[in-house]
Order: sequence, then C-alpha cells, then structure tokens
Amino acid sequence: MEKMRGNPSDRLSSIRVYEKMPVESLNVLLKQLEKEKRSLESQVKEYAFRLEQESKAYHRTNNERRSYIAEMTQELIHSWLQ
Repeated sequence: MEKMRGNPSDRLSSIRVYEKMPVESLNVLLKQLEKEKRSLESQVKEYAFRLEQESKAYHRTNNERRSYIAEMTQELIHSWLQ
C-alpha cells in the first residue's frame, strides 16, 4: 500500500500485482484491510476521548491554580494592610 504514493511506474507495477492475484486472495486482503481500518478507527476514537479527558483535567487544574493564586494574593494584601 505504501508504494501507491511514490513513482507512477511503481504504482502501475503495484496495480499489476493486484490484478494478478486470485480473487480469493484479494478477498482475504480486503478483509484484513477492513479489520485494520476498524482497529485504527477505534484507536482514533480512544485517542480523541483521552485528549478530551486530559483537556478537561488541564482546565480544571488551571482554574484551581488561578483560584489558589487569587486567594493567596488576597491573603497577602490583607496581611499588608494590617
């Protein structure tokens, strides 16, 4: 499959290889590619889910950090004014 992106003459030779393959072999290859596609789609969904969870955790922690800094600043100002 990687050969399909290179030299046009290489692509033609790749196509010829597939043309010479028996139908049963092509069907087996097709099933393997479909299985790999499903696996990759599943991985993409999992990574998207993880990224979303990490993003939420980051924003939650960042908001807590900001609140903490604001609270500490208020305490510092209050102690200076006394």
